[in-house]
Amino acid sequence: MSEVVADGTNLQACEDGACEVEIKSGDVPSIKGERFTVVSVDTQDTTFVLPSGTTTSVGGAGNISTGSGTNVVILRNNGSIAMIRVS
Repeated sequence: MSEVVADGTNLQACEDGACEVEIKSGDVPSIKGERFTVVSVDTQDTTFVLPSGTTTSVGGAGNISTGSGTNVVILRNNGSIAMIRVS
């Protein structure tokens, strides 16, 4: 990936609800106390299990929002690593 995210691979930066990080399959960032499991990052999409237990996939760049107000934007996906912005 040619772009750089502010917090690199430091998933702990997301705990306060604001970060830009790289994620890969198996990562489990905690955002404002809620755990988001990264099921897969591949050429088609990025798949998460949300804190509610719901599985969701985002194709390419896109975003997901939770009922608690967390917004996760997929900035870029290279097929094995995705760059996300959390707010």
